[in-house]
Amino acid sequence: MKSFLLLQKKVVPEMHELLLKRYELLKTIKHAQPVGRRNLSVALGMTERVLRAEVNDLKDLNLLIFTTAGMTLSPEGEALFDELTDMMKFLSGTMELEQQLKAKFGLKEVIVVSGNSDKSALVKDDLGYAGASKLQELFTKDAIIALTGGSTLAKLADVLPEEPKVKYPKNLTFVPARGGFGIGTRLQANTICEKISNKTNGTNRELYLPEQLSDSSLQSLMEEPSIAETVEILKSATIVVHGVGDAITMANKRKSPPEIIEKLKSSNAVGEVLGHYFDESGQIVFKIQTIGIQFEDLKNTDTVLTIAGGASKAKAIAAFIKSTPIKPILVTDESAAAKLLKIKK
Repeated sequence: MKSFLLLQKKVVPEMHELLLKRYELLKTIKHAQPVGRRNLSVALGMTERVLRAEVNDLKDLNLLIFTTAGMTLSPEGEALFDELTDMMKFLSGTMELEQQLKAKFGLKEVIVVSGNSDKSALVKDDLGYAGASKLQELFTKDAIIALTGGSTLAKLADVLPEEPKVKYPKNLTFVPARGGFGIGTRLQANTICEKISNKTNGTNRELYLPEQLSDSSLQSLMEEPSIAETVEILKSATIVVHGVGDAITMANKRKSPPEIIEKLKSSNAVGEVLGHYFDESGQIVFKIQTIGIQFEDLKNTDTVLTIAGGASKAKAIAAFIKSTPIKPILVTDESAAAKLLKIKK
């Protein structure tokens, strides 16, 4: 099959381009359905006139359904989309990127989605979809899943199918990887855990705490029975799901004091995960005092699922991979993958 596709690409390149274009069209509809023609044309950067011709062709092939609410994939369209996904990875070159990244960094697995999430919200959504799909595969009976917050994990929670559409293992427990409260609750780990637990008929624990604590506050809170119990559950997490942040961006979001930001700059910090900041070599240069899962706890878990994309985060992703005690499954995008391959191991 791969030989045939390569020959087709050389002999009939326009057919290859049409296939890629129609796959992107089906993928965008699948992720946004039901979606109207105008919103779809904006998302794809395509004129409504050109789009109309494309979607009419797909409708004639029984791949789309038109309703007053917008377009959706037909059952045939859904089935075809799933079959096309691996083929598109090969044709677009993302499959090769996955293999190269896995070999270079010794990763457990790599999943690359097309595009650059720095420039496209649709690509960021794709990261959420890919993360949700992989997480479903990782679920096992009695699993304890620790999750951080953020927009990509919030998308993962939004798109994860719920029972009875999917049959999930029993006794799944979801725990925030770190404490947190304040504005933007949709992106917080507590909210994400609650949403996923509802969809999977699992249970969730809450950890509403300031993210940065003094030594005395930390000790006092750790003596609270409910908090101590949640932390013990966290230490038994079988799966940890998290994003990766740019060091200075995350410090500013946390409203860190100027002296901390200056320390991060002088230490050449490039990335942040779980409140730990590290430089390009993977050395931890600073960590905030907080209640939640710690880096040393990762070595006791079965699987770490890292979801992060965008060329701007490539250095941060590479630094985390160098620093982590367990090689993760990495879900990233094409732009970050290409830049990661250029970074010295």
